[in-house]
Formats: sequence, structure tokens, C-alpha cells
Amino acid sequence: MCVIAFLVTLVSLASAQPKCCTVDQWEALESVTIAIEEPGSPPQITNVGLTLHYDGTNERIAAEETVTAGGQISDVTVIQDYAQKTQYTITDIGCTKKKIASFKKACVPSDATLMGNYYFGSGNTTLNITAYQATIDKAHVTLAVTTTGCYPIEEVKINSPSSVGGTENVNYVNVTDGIRDPSVFTPPSSCDSAPYRDNGGLAISYDGTNQKVAVSESVTVGNTSTNVMVIQDYTKATQYLIINNNCTKTTLGAFKKACVPDEATFVGMYYFGGKANNLAFSAYQVQAQELQVQFGVTVDGCYPVEEIVTGRTGTTDLVETYNYVNITDGIKDPSVFTPPSSCNSAPFKYVKVWNFWTTRILSPMAGSDWANEIRLSIVIPFKSTNVCEVDVLHKE
Repeated sequence: MCVIAFLVTLVSLASAQPKCCTVDQWEALESVTIAIEEPGSPPQITNVGLTLHYDGTNERIAAEETVTAGGQISDVTVIQDYAQKTQYTITDIGCTKKKIASFKKACVPSDATLMGNYYFGSGNTTLNITAYQATIDKAHVTLAVTTTGCYPIEEVKINSPSSVGGTENVNYVNVTDGIRDPSVFTPPSSCDSAPYRDNGGLAISYDGTNQKVAVSESVTVGNTSTNVMVIQDYTKATQYLIINNNCTKTTLGAFKKACVPDEATFVGMYYFGGKANNLAFSAYQVQAQELQVQFGVTVDGCYPVEEIVTGRTGTTDLVETYNYVNITDGIKDPSVFTPPSSCNSAPFKYVKVWNFWTTRILSPMAGSDWANEIRLSIVIPFKSTNVCEVDVLHKE
């Protein structure tokens, strides 16, 4: 799944004294084409078609998107309600929410450079446009708006890093004033009970040499926070699950090293950053039981960067996103693998064990009472070396 950030240039760079701003309310059809290029390889193309609804008066934006990438088609609705400081992402799997920052009006930034005034058409049938250039995150951006009204026409973003190059082209057509149906900004009822996972994260210690994994997670749902720690000691075939200092033990199967599996399908080559500072990564997807997992690892070192999981776990719909940050080699404090004393007398319970990445999902043990447990996603790095630690930003 890929959710394209709409109005990237106009909104994100709005300034105190912009060149011009759009009207307060408008709608448009938007097409986005992203081409990622690597020397010696054909470009990887992602196409997005969306209907965009912009309401500056009430500080909200909505878009219904169809994303085509790697032969896969996904329908996504995104609603950004800045009054509530909440973004809703709705797919056929369900709804997720996250907090967003303050609203920025759709304007051409003050530091944009005027390229010139032009027009479409000929004779008595013309439309005057004004073109600007700007630098965004070290990328070169060209944008065009109507001379009268500042309606968006086109944005072109070009990155030319040494290893991977890319172009993003955005076109706006059929722009109309006003909002025809304000209900486009109303999230479905499935979003009412969808949890926020803002500021939630996992701290992971992975020791392939000694076959141990430790995960520390703080889960915030509404105003309630739960501290969860998982220690997996494969030499003892035991998982320790500690929730708010209460310990439960579970029998583990055999250890599996964290690797990109042979059956994973290569999706394409992409990068984070801009021309002067970028990181290339390879994207893959794999089917794991009822779940589809899309993930990216760095070209150099096979470090994980992102993972998106969609599907069902039992009767529960699932949409989860993970971003991997602050990875360091080695284990700073080996005591992270030592369970607390409360685990010494803790009983064994047969629950479903999740090594939450691709084919590392283990089957439930007989007599599972997994439904009575807090579902914890244990994300393990895809690194080729034996020991590392990582923070994971988890959004559900």
C-alpha cells in the first residue's frame, strides 16, 4: 500500500508572505506518476489517481486514491482533519488513525523563483499560467498555477542522486470551487474505535549469535498506556511475555535467522532523501498465511527501513506500518535478554507466537488462548549480521 502525500509543494512550503494562494475551498482530479531510476535498470513506475478535496476554511483535506505499483492496485481514502489533528487512512482492510501537525494553507512559497508567464491554447481560447521553481529537501521542483486565482496546474519534482534518480510528476485537472459533498470529510464508523498509535514504538535487540531476541514496547490506546516486554530465548525454547510486570511463558519453536526469504517478490528500487543525501533501498512483498507483507531493506547492508502488513489475524482485520530507525550494530546491554525474577515461577501458557515479519510467523500451539492475550508484533531486523539493536516506529 502506498499513500501519496498530496499538495506536497503548495501546502508544505506555505509561508507568511506567499507568492499566491488558492481559493479556500476547491476540488480536483489529481494524477501522480513516480519514476525511480537506477543505472542499468528500467525505471520503476508508481501511478496514483485521486480525487482531491481541499477545505482551507475548515482546515481539512480528503482524497480517494487508487495506487498502482509493482502490478498491485490498492484503493485508499485519506482524510486529514486538522481541527481534530487527526489523519484517517481507510482501506478495504479497515481504518487507522494518527496525529498530524498544524494546517498549512495551499500557497506558492515566498522563496519560489519566478520562471515566467505562459499560456495554454491559442487565439481567443487561452489560459494564462505562471511557473515557479523551488528547492524542497534538496530536490528541484517546478510548479505551475493559473495566473488568475492561483489554481494548481502541475508540479514536477526531480531528484538526481549519484546512485538512484527519480522524477515525480503531479497534474491537477477539472478543478472546481467549493465542496460539493462535505461528507467526504467524515470518516466511516469503523474509525470510531480505531486506536491511535502515535509515539508508540518498539526497541528491539537481536542476537543471532546466541539466538535471542528482546523487544520493549509502549502501547498507547486512547489515554491508556501499556508497557510490554518480550524476551525470546531460543536456547531454552522459551518466550517471556511481561505486561505491566506480569509475566507469562510460552514454548518457542526453532530459531530462524532474520533474512529476506527466497520466496519474496522484488517490487522495485527506491530511495529516501534528495540529491545530496539519500539512501537507496529495495522493496519486496511476500504472503505470510493470511497476511500480505511489503517491506524495504537498504541496498547496502540489508538494514530494514519500512514494513507494511495488511490482512487478517483470525477474525481481526489488520493494517500495520513499521519504520525502522536508529539501528546500531552489537548489543549495548546483554541484560536485556534476562527475564525479571517474576518469570521464575510464571506458568507456561500456549499462545500464538508472532515473529512479525513475513514467513517468520509461527503456527499456534494446540489449545491456544491467543484471543485472551494482548497482540504484540515482534518485529525482527532483516540484517545479515548476527547482532544489532533498532528502534521501530509502529503505526496501527
